[in-house]
Amino acid sequence: MLQSNKCNSQFVIEPDAIQYLKAYGINYEKNWFIKEKGDLEKLKTQFEFPIVMKIVSPDIVHKSDVGGVIVNINNINEANKAYDKIMNNVSQNKSSVIICGVLVCKQADPGIEVIVGCTKDDVFGKVIMFGFGGLYVEILKDVVYHTCPLSEEEAFSMLKHTNTYNILSGARGQAIYDLRSLVRLISKISELYFSNDDISEIELNPIRIYEDKIVVLDVRIIKEVR
Repeated sequence: MLQSNKCNSQFVIEPDAIQYLKAYGINYEKNWFIKEKGDLEKLKTQFEFPIVMKIVSPDIVHKSDVGGVIVNINNINEANKAYDKIMNNVSQNKSSVIICGVLVCKQADPGIEVIVGCTKDDVFGKVIMFGFGGLYVEILKDVVYHTCPLSEEEAFSMLKHTNTYNILSGARGQAIYDLRSLVRLISKISELYFSNDDISEIELNPIRIYEDKIVVLDVRIIKEVR
């Protein structure tokens, strides 16, 4: 395992990916980028516990698979232990990787999880995907696609072609979730993808949606191979 500041690669590390989102008015959960363990102590008064800590590396796409994510951290002592555990887990499960640091995020409340992704299709070109997210995205396969870019009206029409929409829109007297913010996010992501030819893929998974807001909890951006 290598500690390094040389974190440029085809895979955009999450702190940099978050900056792409901010440039298009897309909010990510409150976060702090920790480049070394000592930064935890320096920033501890800023943290809003409980927090989540995630490994930041251009060589690790699936952070949970290598023990690179720890949740339910309630104080600075637990944060220091979590940092050590993450580094130990990654060292044991993924040798010779570049480590840029750790992303500390405010832990979000439970909510409905959805996914938004962008990729290139051989026939239709740049397309955006929406569906049920989190751990179940590949099990339920409740997804729909649309070409990029798309307006908020087109994004809303896209949502209505999924079963997830029925859940979010108050099926059988259940809560109505913030669909307005969701369609706005989908439209903005499609614009981001369409406007940046150097980006090959984007994935926001999960996005947690509530009755009054939405929160992006993880973002992956992959650059084109040149």
